[in-house]
Amino acid sequence: MNNELQEHELLVLRSLHARGFAICVFTPSEMGGATQENVDDAMTEAGWRQINFHAGEWTEIDVDGLGEQA
Repeated sequence: MNNELQEHELLVLRSLHARGFAICVFTPSEMGGATQENVDDAMTEAGWRQINFHAGEWTEIDVDGLGEQA
């Protein structure tokens, strides 16, 4: 399995970023021993904390939609 991003994938990411989407991608080798799920969860939690900070909201968030507070 090739873990390098293909040109068409890079174009999609660049297009989304140019339209204002927050984009972050880690390769499997960059994640080392961390699982994809744990990295996804950590990025989501950190992203919502940043969004809430700028919105002036200091409430805890339900990271995965399961009712558990971060």
